[in-house]
Amino acid sequence: MASTLTRTHDQIGGGSRGEVSAVGSRALSIGTYKVAFGNPYVVGGENIAAIWDDFKEVLGIVASQNDATIADRREFVPDLTNKKLILLTAFNTESGAVDQSAVADVRLLVFGYR
Repeated sequence: MASTLTRTHDQIGGGSRGEVSAVGSRALSIGTYKVAFGNPYVVGGENIAAIWDDFKEVLGIVASQNDATIADRREFVPDLTNKKLILLTAFNTESGAVDQSAVADVRLLVFGYR
């Protein structure tokens, strides 16, 4: 099974499109997404390009794993250039092509311009 990316909310800041007040000509927007990894993990990172369907320019992504025990804890590195989410093991090395389907509740906080 491949990984899945789901948009969960985009009404942060009270605006209908999740806009936040910012200085300048464009309003900064925030959206949240949920990622469930699959089996096997794709070496080089899981595809999160669907985020760019909602944002013209992504400025940053913060990732957190909400369903992890200490033994199952992973770290995530967003690769904005290649539109991938890289999964790191406890030893800060990229996970190999193994089953990561237990990593099912990774939340992404995305901010950028729509």
